[in-house]
Amino acid sequence: MRASDPQAVNLLASIFGDGIKMQSALCEPGTRLTEALAGCRFRRILEIGTFQGLTAAVLADYADSVVTLDIQRQPTCEQVWDIFDVQSKITQIIVKDNAEKGSVVRGLDFDMAFIDGAHGRQEVAFDFGIVRQKCQHALFHDYPFAVPWGDPIPMTYCYHEHQWNDTGDGVGFLLDVIQPAGQIERIPPFAWWRKE
Repeated sequence: MRASDPQAVNLLASIFGDGIKMQSALCEPGTRLTEALAGCRFRRILEIGTFQGLTAAVLADYADSVVTLDIQRQPTCEQVWDIFDVQSKITQIIVKDNAEKGSVVRGLDFDMAFIDGAHGRQEVAFDFGIVRQKCQHALFHDYPFAVPWGDPIPMTYCYHEHQWNDTGDGVGFLLDVIQPAGQIERIPPFAWWRKE
């Protein structure tokens, strides 16, 4: 079974328990990661924010290799990658802080970034700032959306309706308030940025 198979998360839950689904980009309503990546093929994807390794395993189905960065090693990562036989395609790098993360990213070659680390305004802006000059495509996780009666709909982030905080509004703030140059496609809970 491939990690991008719709039943893959259920397989992992049967092995690790339902906790493996917590905070995963694969277990939210709205656009599935596989739908966001449909038709894409990349040489190397940089993932910022590994957590339990599920997303890295899926990204490996869409790239020749994946480099994933995080500040803490999770014991499940290697186990998940072994289950889907993608460990040879994934390099995990643990960094101690943003300075080290920036240094590592400057030395990498990649053509797509998946940004799913810390979600505060400063953190998202930092992560985007270090990848935007290195690649043509960035996919963000946790773009704000609402689920009024079933299908999620994008919620354009309005600066005047939100007070300054650092609780996870970074993706909406970056894409809807700062509005970086490039093309933005909102497909909640994801959003693509593509260099013009």
